[in-house]
Amino acid sequence: MKLGVYTACLHDKTVDEALDIIAGLGLASIEVNTGGFVPAPHIHVDALLSSERARREYLARIADSGVGLTALNVNGNPLHPDIEVGSRHSADLHKTIELAGMLGVRDVITMSGQPAAQAGGTLPAWIVEPWNSAASEALAYQWDLAVPYWVDIERRAADAGVRVALEMHPHNLVFNPATLVRLIERTGATHIGA
Repeated sequence: MKLGVYTACLHDKTVDEALDIIAGLGLASIEVNTGGFVPAPHIHVDALLSSERARREYLARIADSGVGLTALNVNGNPLHPDIEVGSRHSADLHKTIELAGMLGVRDVITMSGQPAAQAGGTLPAWIVEPWNSAASEALAYQWDLAVPYWVDIERRAADAGVRVALEMHPHNLVFNPATLVRLIERTGATHIGA
């Protein structure tokens, strides 16, 4: 078994400082944040997307530290009803999937996101147990927004040769095994899991 760390916990360190700390702890791998809710101080996504040389140098830097790059993480809310937030987090996820394929990293970690309860809503709404018609209608609306989005993510992941692993957090449409199965069944996903 390999033990690793999500580099977001070392957000105040440079990539080299973070790698030294991680290797010094005897950890074998890293998961690097690439955007979403958390800044990405340990990777420059746009620079790596545009330069094969930059990608080779980045991977060599990590390998030289004695640890491996296990996954890229882009936790955010790509379904956020505030178009500025949702589109930024979605763009981060799109870029991360593309970059993971280019780097040979198999796994991209993210969250499913959470839309508003109705058209025109401004805040995400988490509906856990819809027991009345209004909540059931809101949940159906949310899934109607989410399914096409995740069908597109499935296609992007398949094209890049990567897997998307959802963190099943509260305040997300996918927050437990049942909702994960629902997403997979409704999208026909083969590259999305937990």
